[in-house]
Amino acid sequence: VLTSEINAQSTITTPRPVSPSAEVTQKIGLTNITVKYSRPSVTDPQGNDRTGKIWGGLVPYGFNVDPFGAGNPSPWRAGANENTTITFSDDVKIKGAVLQKGTYGFFIAVHEDNTATVVFSNNSTSWGSFYYDVKEDALRVDIKTETIPFTKMLTYTFIDYTANSVTLALDWEKKRFPVKIDVDVN
Repeated sequence: VLTSEINAQSTITTPRPVSPSAEVTQKIGLTNITVKYSRPSVTDPQGNDRTGKIWGGLVPYGFNVDPFGAGNPSPWRAGANENTTITFSDDVKIKGAVLQKGTYGFFIAVHEDNTATVVFSNNSTSWGSFYYDVKEDALRVDIKTETIPFTKMLTYTFIDYTANSVTLALDWEKKRFPVKIDVDVN
């Protein structure tokens, strides 16, 4: 007779009902690029449509001081919940500037004039942008946003793939934030 006793505690992780987590990875040349983020919806948890109320409303324009956190002017966390992060397995170039391999907090300051400032922060572990500190910036670049067809859930995709570059696109509501990433294939 074989008997065994199991004294284990089991923890069940349930999915988030609002702003579920997601991850997307793309290999370009020899470099892996991974974005981890949470996906808010244009429709709020009560079922209200927020179309036309995202940019400059739910996501304020520019750098803003939130009463919670460090009290520093901060950009949007480019998603929901904890920091959106981006990981590069090798050094890359963003708009000609070298960004070393590693994991970065990924933030965006949205501007009213259809431009945005994209921030790669050395702090990838804080919750949201509440503890954002400009002194931790690894790189900032300015981009132009694009108008797109309606996208209900915030989505990151890789578009415009070439042998040595790819564009990371954040799409939500009717706006796209394209960030071209170049890699050294040679």
